[in-house]
Amino acid sequence: MIAQRNLPGHLPFSKLRNILRNNKIRLVYEFDDAFWTLPSNHLAYNFYQQMMPELKNYIKSADLVTVSTDYMARYVAKLNKNVRVLENALDDALWTFREPRSAQDKIRLLFSGTPTHHDDLKIVVKPLLKILNEYGDRVEVILWGNEIEELMALPQVQRGPDFTPDYTLYARQLQSLDVDLAIVPLADTPFNRAKSHIKWLEYSACGITGIYSRVGAYPKHIKDKQTGLLVNNSHKAWYRALKWMLEHPEERLKMAIQAQEDIKKQHTISSATSRWYEAYATLVSLPEIPKIQSPVVSIIILAWNKWAFTEKCLKALQHNTTGIVYEVIVVDNGSDDQTWKNLQEWKASYPQLRPMRNETNLGFSVGNNRALKEARGPWVVFLNNDTEPRPHWLDAMLAIAQNDPSVGAVGAKLVYPDETIQHAGVAIVDDRKNGDPLLAQHILHGRPKDFPQANLMIEFQAVTAACMLMPRELAIKLNGFDEGYQNGYEDVDLCFRIREAGYKVVYQPHAELVHHESKSGPERFAHVAENIQRLHKRWMGKIRHDFRLEPNGEAIQLNGPITLYTPPGQTAETPKDDRPGVSIIMLTFNALEMTRQTITSVLEHTRYPYELIVVDNASGADTVAYLKELEQQHPHIKVLFNKENKGFSAGNNQGVAASDGHYVCLLNNDVLVGDGWLEDLVEAFDRDAQIGMVSAITNKASGLQVLASVPYKDETGFYKFAKEWRQEHRGQVTPRRRLAGFVMLTSRAIYDEIGGFDEIYGLGNFIDDDISLKIRQAGYALMVHDGTFIHHYGHSSFKANNIDLMASLKENEKIFNQKWPDVDYDELLEIKNPLHEVHPRKIEQATRALNDGDARQAFELYREVVDENPLSGEGLMGLAFAAFFLGELEEAEHALLRARLHFPEHAVVRNQLGMLYAHKGNWEQAVQYFQQAAERDAHYAEARHNLCQALIESGAYEKGLTVLTEWLNTHPEDVTGMMMMARYNLEVGRTDEARQYLERVLEIDPRNDEARQLLQQQTTASTEEQQATEMLEQAYELLNNFDEQNAEALFHKSGALHPAPEALFGEVLCALRKDQQLRAVTLLNKITDRWPDFAPACNQLGIIHFQDGRVEEALAWFARAIENDRDWLEPQRNYGLALIEKGDYENGIATFNKIIGQHPDDVESLLIIAGFYIEVERWNQAENMLQKILEIDPENETARRQLTEIKAHLEMPAP
Repeated sequence: MIAQRNLPGHLPFSKLRNILRNNKIRLVYEFDDAFWTLPSNHLAYNFYQQMMPELKNYIKSADLVTVSTDYMARYVAKLNKNVRVLENALDDALWTFREPRSAQDKIRLLFSGTPTHHDDLKIVVKPLLKILNEYGDRVEVILWGNEIEELMALPQVQRGPDFTPDYTLYARQLQSLDVDLAIVPLADTPFNRAKSHIKWLEYSACGITGIYSRVGAYPKHIKDKQTGLLVNNSHKAWYRALKWMLEHPEERLKMAIQAQEDIKKQHTISSATSRWYEAYATLVSLPEIPKIQSPVVSIIILAWNKWAFTEKCLKALQHNTTGIVYEVIVVDNGSDDQTWKNLQEWKASYPQLRPMRNETNLGFSVGNNRALKEARGPWVVFLNNDTEPRPHWLDAMLAIAQNDPSVGAVGAKLVYPDETIQHAGVAIVDDRKNGDPLLAQHILHGRPKDFPQANLMIEFQAVTAACMLMPRELAIKLNGFDEGYQNGYEDVDLCFRIREAGYKVVYQPHAELVHHESKSGPERFAHVAENIQRLHKRWMGKIRHDFRLEPNGEAIQLNGPITLYTPPGQTAETPKDDRPGVSIIMLTFNALEMTRQTITSVLEHTRYPYELIVVDNASGADTVAYLKELEQQHPHIKVLFNKENKGFSAGNNQGVAASDGHYVCLLNNDVLVGDGWLEDLVEAFDRDAQIGMVSAITNKASGLQVLASVPYKDETGFYKFAKEWRQEHRGQVTPRRRLAGFVMLTSRAIYDEIGGFDEIYGLGNFIDDDISLKIRQAGYALMVHDGTFIHHYGHSSFKANNIDLMASLKENEKIFNQKWPDVDYDELLEIKNPLHEVHPRKIEQATRALNDGDARQAFELYREVVDENPLSGEGLMGLAFAAFFLGELEEAEHALLRARLHFPEHAVVRNQLGMLYAHKGNWEQAVQYFQQAAERDAHYAEARHNLCQALIESGAYEKGLTVLTEWLNTHPEDVTGMMMMARYNLEVGRTDEARQYLERVLEIDPRNDEARQLLQQQTTASTEEQQATEMLEQAYELLNNFDEQNAEALFHKSGALHPAPEALFGEVLCALRKDQQLRAVTLLNKITDRWPDFAPACNQLGIIHFQDGRVEEALAWFARAIENDRDWLEPQRNYGLALIEKGDYENGIATFNKIIGQHPDDVESLLIIAGFYIEVERWNQAENMLQKILEIDPENETARRQLTEIKAHLEMPAP
């Protein structure tokens, strides 16, 4: 338990002692002021004097006392030897390390401190007066939280913001001030000697250099004339220090920069966490604190609202960025949604995250450049917040950048959610058709992601900064992005400058990310013309074109600089393939010719990056000689020689332990492989995270991986057959209960997770059965790539070494049965109940259960199918439906997203995703998926209907109706669509249009009861609505004449005839007139439940809560009223008044200033502001406001009266 500061003044230790003792809790007491030294004139003197006895009890009884300075530690040590100094540090998330202010004509000085620092401020009064007299209006002083009349009388001295005890608000206020120099005078008293260096930390974080008294902790931390100026407490010393600072702006700036650097390194919470950790570790057993490594890469993400996309990006980063030390700097670029709040919460569980905040949206260039200055890694990645990085993305980019110093930028492959290409490099086009001679065009936009050209490393003139890696030093040298562009062409310009500086810009296809694109909003396209003009002005004539687009639309490739990229040390014919590597593990035990044949086959037919690790189990001399020669000839082959035969399991485990690949492929030494075999196995394994191991089809093995007969007779025939088989069954991947061991591919991580092969099986047999069960037991599925055919000779090592195969089988069968007694071996081999028969039956049963309303049984059956076959479209869709009906939305979303990945062109999957997000209220995402479903199937009516509804729900009403209207123009018989149009038109009072659609429906379907009823209701409702409106007008007239009784009856009658919020609100007004507040609140709640967008009800509820003293509730209702009707000023004024009542004067006044800025003639708001200024005795501001009111409304008696009162108060003659 950590007890802080003033707790002894509120809770006697005697009440805490038993709680600590009974629960075996250790107590840490921490404080940061020397309360025992307070002067008697201090505002809190009496409180701390009374607290002193309990303070000593806490100090004596605590298991650990932590203080902020050595001075306090010396006092505490007399009472408790276990004391630690934990010096103050800044919260990285709260302080954004603003750039120091550049030299200005007017220099602004700041003093900040509560009234308790009045005596400290007196130290500098005379020096300040002398400086102000000497420099005149070239110097301005801000006094924040403390005032001295002698200084306040001068025109150069201003009040700072209202001082707040809320530290978060104080930090924001301080960071918003434009200040050049801070002064921190401290009288040399016992109380001040205990003071920490917190002011130096805060000012330096804001880029403000300072002058500090040589008192307290300041001399310990400040390097004089390097990170601040230290001064003795004499008038002459302070005057000299002030003058020196004013006359040396360059030195002042250097000090500010150096101080900020020192704080980042040593005085932030992230850099100082170990101090607290080590202190608390003396009380309880804690794991050794991890060593903090400097990041290799700084990932910079700019975010403006759209938190849902930022969160997806962060989740993808967490899961798919491994093996690299990195930091993520997320810049909240003035968001007004939950982005900043959520980033703070994320930071607790994501230590790599470093949030920064800009109070306003500074644009793409400025936002990224600010983060660039804070980056700590030697490499930086600029990453859009609407991307989702996929596995190995960063490794692939670094593989180029770290190994080739001539590369200045690396771009990535960006794909849309539908797996088509968004970016695979940028070509520069002379567009003569559309009149743009310097068009930057995404070259393979819209192509499938496996389009051959998209998978080559290529040098371009530009890549997109949606994901771009470059050296930090180069980025800083080039001054980052050109801030003259406004959300467009910044990346193209930077790439041009990178190439101009002599560096290459390279596209890396193996770094893949999903890009939702343009989630920053329409502002992205607001300055297209200006951006193009700026690009042309700087680069026209300097850049070579890659293509020319003729006026007739013909594209002609020119001799531009686009070229294949060749990494250092490689030839153009053999470019480096840096996809995640495979370690092929192969055991040998004699059988030389078979081994030679297998390895030759691998060498000649494997194009995927791999290493071959051969584990020789004590073969004869001829095999050993061959393997040694092989190792010398091929650097990617490694041979491990055993002195004895360790057996199949131990040998493979030994090989895996020596491997470096991301994947492990266990391959027998008696096989032949065809072209593409390894690519196909890797692709199959990577299809779904639930796949734990994959294998292939063969001619000889046990289980369901065998072709009954093969047409070839020799090795040549095999290769021809394998090629044809691959083409015929390309991409087919199916599930198995067990995989045969002639070839098995998994990841190194999964192999280690399950503990590899069980070595109890000796030389072999039943080992593949065993590891298959271990993989499934760990929750993974087993799959076979049906398009990969591998020839298997079978048991070659047993035959070559005269090992008794049957004896081995019998012995290992006993071991297997003892280990897996409940396994039905025939079912394991799928001799009975094969999965290709079981799964359709289970899906049929699940579908019946779902139709019968038993969603739970359906869910379990679909889950069984998906667990064994993660690629089952029917299983995933069924699982999603069942989960949806059970209310398990996260499970449904997970299943649908997997289905989308495996079936990217399936319109139904996209439509169901849209329905899911619509159910969750995420209309933007719903619109996106309904649109994609409609695009994939032009005749999919349900998708069109859903798209229309989602657009309307998201606020795009007219666009939604346009979508449905266009659909009905081409599908005039769509009754469901016409009924939707009828209902929508009725909702907005377009009764004539609704009638036309309903009549058309009845022409097509005369028995449509709903259409007939709506027509009848519309006719009746029209008459009733007219009558109700007339009653409302009469009721309000009665209310205005103070006849509440009859008005209330008429309001009620109107609402009964035609329900409307105006009628019920009329009853509210009557109830309030009669002081029936409880009834009024009941009616208001009824209105907001039924008509949540009715602003007057929200505003009235806010007024009632405000009058009852519930300010927070009032603020919420006023905010809701404003959201519902942004043109109505009353709730805006009420919101400002509530903020002021709460004590948040700054935001309260800001609210009224915003109203007046938009409505300068709003007399009521001007009167409220004038009244506030009168209340706080800011007479000049009040007088200005009242004069402005009289200019607008010369007859305003309130303004005239208040102005007269101010004149009288100031003893000035009235006008």
